Amino acid sequence: MDIKGAIFDMDGTLVDSLHFWRVFWSKMGERYLSDPAFVPALEDDKQARTMLFFDVMTLLKEKYRMGDSTEEMLAYGNALLASFYENDVKLKVGARELLELLKRKEIPMCVASATTPEKVEKALCLCGIREYFSFVISCAQVGAGKEKPDVFAAALKKLGTPLENTFVFEDSWVALRSAQKYGFQTVGVFDENNFFQDKIQENATVYLGKDKTFFHLIEEWDK
Repeated sequence: MDIKGAIFDMDGTLVDSLHFWRVFWSKMGERYLSDPAFVPALEDDKQARTMLFFDVMTLLKEKYRMGDSTEEMLAYGNALLASFYENDVKLKVGARELLELLKRKEIPMCVASATTPEKVEKALCLCGIREYFSFVISCAQVGAGKEKPDVFAAALKKLGTPLENTFVFEDSWVALRSAQKYGFQTVGVFDENNFFQDKIQENATVYLGKDKTFFHLIEEWDK
């Protein structure tokens, strides 16, 4: 692959963190509905994983009648996220090795995430991979979730690499679709907590399915 730039999602792509959502729903349900078994409707669950976090709280308040204040819910949700990223997040298999390979090939890299930059920075530092990335950019900074390509376009502008040779690494089919339509090369990454692997594969230039890790990319690209 003629790769000249790399834009990485974090949650579910670089780090094994999407199981956070199971804990998150339970904690939110327990606090605001006295129901620790709470989970939202499937479509809302899927949508929430690519939304701005404030919009997730708005959804919960309006549709599930949680809390009296979106701002208070956001503060509580952010506290849950902060604890998770500071203490529990772990790298996916082969992630560090792939980053090292791209660094050796002098490929510019960044992280584009729906998570706030502060939490991304903490997670990257905890995992010991912050040094590989030129910068971190978030959906909140560009004012749109990954159903639109805005965050990827902004990342590309800062990287300064050719669109057709810049790869977006994602585990969300919604994000992959918007990146692919914009003109990026895409790498779809399997995560057991994510939905619609068929659509992820459909929108990926390269698909790392259930039995594949980043080591499969390394074998192909380290030539």
